[in-house]
Amino acid sequence: MKKYIILFLLFLAGCSDVRQQFEQGKLKSLVGQSEGAVTELLGRPQEVLETKEGKKLIYITYYKTYTPQPAGAYLSGSQNLQGTFERYACQTTFFVQKGVISAVERSGNCL
Repeated sequence: MKKYIILFLLFLAGCSDVRQQFEQGKLKSLVGQSEGAVTELLGRPQEVLETKEGKKLIYITYYKTYTPQPAGAYLSGSQNLQGTFERYACQTTFFVQKGVISAVERSGNCL
């Protein structure tokens, strides 16, 4: 049984990497698009910074996940079946030069 749990956890870890690669691919496809196309797709950014090179459009996304207690876990007396919550904050920055997205950068603990 423990072997299956370990395999399942490894599978989930692999899914996270695939999702990150997918998100990175989607973001990179926005390079070369107009600033207006990005704001139309993602909405108004949380922050816009003016720099000598152009602008930075900053989007911050918050996530919260819940992992329940494993099925079949032994609980005695008044113990509750509780899981764990994890919080994530991801910042995506679009660099804009002359109205066109020139680069994209992500930071934080992005899903």
